[in-house]
Amino acid sequence: MPGTNRMNAECLATHVILVSSGIYGDKLLFVYPFTRIREEDNNSRMCSTPQQTSTTTSTNIEIPHHESEPYKKQRQKPTLTKVTEKLPLLPMTEFTFRTDILGYILLVQKDAIDKPFELKVDNFRFVAWPKSWSTREQTSSGKFMFSIVFALKTSAETHTVEAYQRLSKKLAISFVTLQHCEGYLEEELRIMEDVDHDCKDPFEKLYEQSKMARTIREVFDKITKYGSVHKYINDFVEIGFCDEAYSLARNNVMPKGRKEIKNIVKSIRPYHGILLLEDVLPTPDANPSVALLLRHCSPDRSILDMSTASGIPIFEVFMIVRHLLLWTRAILIYPLCNTNVYTSATSPQPLEKMIEKFAETFGANIHLAAGLAHFNPPARLDTFIRPNLALSEQQVRAKLVVALLRHQMLMQSEFQNKFQIQLTINIKIRAPFYFYQFKKKFDIKLKQ
Repeated sequence: MPGTNRMNAECLATHVILVSSGIYGDKLLFVYPFTRIREEDNNSRMCSTPQQTSTTTSTNIEIPHHESEPYKKQRQKPTLTKVTEKLPLLPMTEFTFRTDILGYILLVQKDAIDKPFELKVDNFRFVAWPKSWSTREQTSSGKFMFSIVFALKTSAETHTVEAYQRLSKKLAISFVTLQHCEGYLEEELRIMEDVDHDCKDPFEKLYEQSKMARTIREVFDKITKYGSVHKYINDFVEIGFCDEAYSLARNNVMPKGRKEIKNIVKSIRPYHGILLLEDVLPTPDANPSVALLLRHCSPDRSILDMSTASGIPIFEVFMIVRHLLLWTRAILIYPLCNTNVYTSATSPQPLEKMIEKFAETFGANIHLAAGLAHFNPPARLDTFIRPNLALSEQQVRAKLVVALLRHQMLMQSEFQNKFQIQLTINIKIRAPFYFYQFKKKFDIKLKQ
């Protein structure tokens, strides 16, 4: 696996762009991060800007006498006069295009509206979900179009492209909903149109004056910082999104797309456990069962054990675990047990940063290399957390194993997993008899 910085760069959007077509013309309205105009850029562009020039030329043409005067005028070459006209200095973008050219490139035809959009230009991949809208007085839809475009690197994986297309669709639907309720798009596009786009910092002024521009920027900042966002647009429309690959890469976990995580969710069984990747704090309006389950969540407990300890029905526990996995707040594991066989992960990890991170957590008590070396070749957990050690030392080693599992630097032996699963199914200790009664119902819920 490549380094953490490279994974983050491949999973992350570099820019967000707003383009609109219809009521105020076809143009690019907003770009973030802002593209600032420098004086040297202006001078170089003025020198390289093609000017409309021509030289006057005269040519003697022999015209027969019998030709009429109109015919003579048709045969004569047009006289070109020298004209010099300075084109308007529009802001240049980091994509080597002026804003007007880039806006024209990113606009789509009517038959491509409400469909996933993807376009490769040079070293960038532009992805979006164009959406149509209409004014409150009109009854027919589809007359106007706008699109929130995200710029990715060309090396971005398919699941990253699909994730940002999904985010573009969510934002577009939210804005269209506000348009139906209160004419949101009409007002915001009018504000953006009134801003002078020929000034030095047009996008900075747009951010100051437009609520829509501020919302797009806040969503983009949260995605690039945390990998997920949950907010109310205009204090009315709720939007939630998680870029699974980037969120996992932030936690030094192998990036997975939404499809892969859904396949993992479908394979959940009562004997599985979960390992939280970071501290999870439920929002005040969250289901009280979430906070109750988190109090009984630990790496050595299975889903069935957590259900028994918390008193929450196991089906509801499954739904909470599903939520944590889809929002990349946890990963699926087998509960810690002394007989578990672990081995060092085969994929290379950014060890330099991980050594510093583990040193901050565990100090000089134990070194990261010592923990990895113990499980290469594979070894049982009780050979590392020995009962004859002091209790404090056992606790430190247990925390080290959990940290290695959290960062996927340690993995459970596949042969031992299969043996444990088969043993569990045969003796029917962990799986209750009523689990199979609602498993079909749970699978149907997942498909929805």
